[in-house]
Amino acid sequence: MREEEICSIASGAVESTVKQIDRRLKISGAQWNEENIPQVLKHRCAYLNNSL
Repeated sequence: MREEEICSIASGAVESTVKQIDRRLKISGAQWNEENIPQVLKHRCAYLNNSL
């Protein structure tokens, strides 16, 4: 199989996810620690992949 066939991600889905993350980062009064970003993304990916 070619790489394109193995991993196909629609740009609309990616753009939607980026917008959602951007909105959450801009929540009034929210505080974010950059050191926690990898763990948050890891858990979000696991949730979306039904791995939890």
